[in-house]
Amino acid sequence: MREFVLTAPGLPEKGTVYRRVAARGIIRQAGRLLLVHTDAGDYKFPGGGVEEGESLEAALAREIREETGLTIEAPQLCGLKQFWEDDGTRYIVMLYKTDRFSGELQSSREGKVFWIKRSELESYRLPVGFDQMIQVFEDDAPGEQYCYWDGDIFKRELL
Repeated sequence: MREFVLTAPGLPEKGTVYRRVAARGIIRQAGRLLLVHTDAGDYKFPGGGVEEGESLEAALAREIREETGLTIEAPQLCGLKQFWEDDGTRYIVMLYKTDRFSGELQSSREGKVFWIKRSELESYRLPVGFDQMIQVFEDDAPGEQYCYWDGDIFKRELL
């Protein structure tokens, strides 16, 4: 992974690299998708941060098991989402998809998990940029959703 050097005002040292890496997965079953409705009121796909010494797929499997009770198999890397946080941290989220899983669905401290028909997804109040992330998951070719500030304008691009 290429490291990017940040020199924005307010960072502790010139040239310090800040990076967070996570993995999220879309789990599909018979035209339905698995979502997490968090206690904060957000909707998201299950997943989360990669711990030290952990592979991306292992992190994805662990996070999905913790958040949903399901054990996934054969996740397919389909792209990534990246954005900059207010403190200058570059947040990179690897996006996976699978329709192979076992276990019993259960909610967790992350929020309530539930199946939703793909055709009903747009009727929910989804986070900004969620539509582009869905495209990355659903396209056959790997894709990238890139979010960034251009002056005072927040932009989202599907690359």
